[in-house]
Amino acid sequence: MNGNERICRALRRETAGAVPTFEWFLDTAVGRTLTGSDDPLDVVERLDLDGVNVRPDFRKAFQDEATWIDEWQIHRQRTGDCLPALLDSPIRDVRRQHRYPELC
Repeated sequence: MNGNERICRALRRETAGAVPTFEWFLDTAVGRTLTGSDDPLDVVERLDLDGVNVRPDFRKAFQDEATWIDEWQIHRQRTGDCLPALLDSPIRDVRRQHRYPELC
């Protein structure tokens, strides 16, 4: 059974022979340390993962070299970590998230 079959069976709540392995995010430095590769798809293959989250390239309006606003009006900044820091968001209070469409 391959990774795709394991994931599909698990999603259908069927027996899958083994629990599918999946990474939500692959840090480049960690992938390089574990496998010697910077290519995320190569890292997935070498680690024998069944799945990985692939992030789309969202539209960004750069404010400077490290800071941008994305298409959902979320402000982020590169900090040197693998994920950019959140600076500001249209949803300032998580208790108001259900009103998000009204805030746009």
